[in-house]
Amino acid sequence: MSKNFFIFFVIVSVQIIQSSFIDPFTNGIPPINLNLLFLTLLAFRLNLVPLLWWSLMAGALQDLNSILPFGTFSVITIITVITLYFLLKNLLTNKSLFPFILMSVAGTIIFNSLILLASYILYSLGYEGISLYQIPRVWTGIILQSVINGLSALILFLTLRSFTKRFQNQFLVRK
Repeated sequence: MSKNFFIFFVIVSVQIIQSSFIDPFTNGIPPINLNLLFLTLLAFRLNLVPLLWWSLMAGALQDLNSILPFGTFSVITIITVITLYFLLKNLLTNKSLFPFILMSVAGTIIFNSLILLASYILYSLGYEGISLYQIPRVWTGIILQSVINGLSALILFLTLRSFTKRFQNQFLVRK
């Protein structure tokens, strides 16, 4: 119960920080996506079903501050988390530094590509919101966010590794 409350508290806190201090409307793409970093960390720790519930909650909180129709960020977040979980379980089978950084970068690219796709579809259907394709340097922003999320994943992983033994290297010793 306390683990679930802690995850709930962190998701709400991360969303408050993301929406309060990081303005996505200056260049179109925020310089860091804290939500994706935390969901990537949860993908390392949880099974698929609880991970989907937490990603639904994180997406719904993102939808509250979005100019896109409600549910867009929820669906995009769930698709991104399912893809990250698939990558972790089938391609990147160990839970070490390199897969964590790679998943953070891949999640950033997938998430932003899906947002651009949804924005394009909604704009072509006549939705009067802002099309992200009209924002200058949108691809530069995605690349910059991928690099910053990768570096932030490195710092987060090394910080967590110093506090807990879950992310320590484990070697099998042959006797």
